[in-house]
Amino acid sequence: MALRQTYRTGQTREELVMDRSRLQIRRNDPGRPERLWQTNSYWVRPGLRNGPVEAYLTLSDGQREIELGAFLTPDERRDLCDELMRRLARLR
Repeated sequence: MALRQTYRTGQTREELVMDRSRLQIRRNDPGRPERLWQTNSYWVRPGLRNGPVEAYLTLSDGQREIELGAFLTPDERRDLCDELMRRLARLR
């Protein structure tokens, strides 16, 4: 679906891929091992809440919750959450 990366620092990179059966996020941060989260896209729910940053964006499959787009602005996180909700609804 999307490739998101920070243009401000050029350091953090997240790649999100999804289809009807799978949602996968691959995150690369400098000095840390690559992190991979994969789950059934049917169960994924995006959410925004108060957190360490304004409009803290998370994805949850009911078992695990992960942060997404920490390097984005609050407005970009809100837009991304809306887009994810629309695309996940279409996949279902």
